[in-house]
Amino acid sequence: MRSVLALSLSLLTLTSLSCRKQAPPVEALPARTPVVVAQQAPAPAPAPVVRGPVELASIYYDFDRSDIRADQLPPMRRNAAAMNDDSSLRIRIEGNCDERGTTDYNLALGERRARAARDWLVAQGIAPSRITTVSYGEERPLDSGHNEAAWARNRRSEFRITSAREPIAER
Repeated sequence: MRSVLALSLSLLTLTSLSCRKQAPPVEALPARTPVVVAQQAPAPAPAPVVRGPVELASIYYDFDRSDIRADQLPPMRRNAAAMNDDSSLRIRIEGNCDERGTTDYNLALGERRARAARDWLVAQGIAPSRITTVSYGEERPLDSGHNEAAWARNRRSEFRITSAREPIAER
């Protein structure tokens, strides 16, 4: 009987083993590469603003006129911006003329030119106390020629810095 029982158990074990589903073979997973998050360098600090010497631009006029021409507005805006950037700037606007006309007439025209530039800057918010004007008439020509090109260069207002926090660069 024992042998029948042992034989039955053996058959039962074999049957149960053969009926089991076999698990599919396990594929080897590829080795995981570590993910490295690159650390971003902190944003560099803004470079300090290094101001060089302030230079103001001259403007030019039509013959026998003192109104500021449209093509002279960009240099006027740069001059106003420089004055807004540094409230310590004080300037002198020098009105100049070409050689045509009498001395008295050219002195008056130079003064009108300097005042027109001053008034424009004041309209842009520059304090009038920071601006002085002077007329040199025809006495300080840039170009000593006697033709239209020379005269056009001489019909101008020059902007001179008279005081500032920083040393004034000579032009």
